[in-house]
Amino acid sequence: MQLFPHFLFFRLQKPTIIFQKVPRIGVFALFLLPLVAWAQDVHFSQYYNTPNYTNVALIGLYNGNAYQRAGLAYRNQWASVPVSYTSATLAFDQQIRLKKIKKNSLGIGLLLLHDEAGDSRMGLTELGLQAAYHQAIAPNQWVSVGAQFGAAQRRYQLQKLTFDNQFNGDAFDPQLGSRENIPSSDFLFLDLGASVGYSWFYNPHTSVEANIGINHLDEPQQSFFNEKAVRLPRRYNFSLRTQFPLADRL
Repeated sequence: MQLFPHFLFFRLQKPTIIFQKVPRIGVFALFLLPLVAWAQDVHFSQYYNTPNYTNVALIGLYNGNAYQRAGLAYRNQWASVPVSYTSATLAFDQQIRLKKIKKNSLGIGLLLLHDEAGDSRMGLTELGLQAAYHQAIAPNQWVSVGAQFGAAQRRYQLQKLTFDNQFNGDAFDPQLGSRENIPSSDFLFLDLGASVGYSWFYNPHTSVEANIGINHLDEPQQSFFNEKAVRLPRRYNFSLRTQFPLADRL
């Protein structure tokens, strides 16, 4: 039996500055208003089992003799509350060896991401095409460059929400309209990403991987009201992973 520790320092996202003007409010309450808000994308605790989602530079790069890889990850958070938060990814990638330069390789991959949260089932579905090039710089060492082209849809289910106008004075009446001016309950957008990385595979049980990536490179528009100023900020990833055996037998 062998034990392999993993270490990761991961995820830094550009802060979104939110300024709020609230008249007739006490000075004490002003300290309760957020000036800087930090958001996050979908994330999984077992990051090392979702390399396609963690960093696109890892596409088609394996420590061993494998040429293909497939994975499924599922997360169900806060299942005890009335509405749980669920996330899932389905990924596949393949390594393509270059005949003229045997130690170099290409990687191609496909990533499907789905996420839902809240009473309205606010959701995100994204399909990403991934590619990476791995350049050998020394025995068992590679420098990688990767990119992702994604098509995504964000949506919610309006019929699952309730509004004040749907109360007739005695009870809730779903036949009454919400009278809310909501142009659309879904929209499509492009999502681009890129990354670079370094990998050292000493043997199948000892390795070091360091990667830097940028997600949402194009800062896609994120508004159901078609407001161009509402954008998804870029997310910068810095990751370091090492694997080595502590002992041959325990």
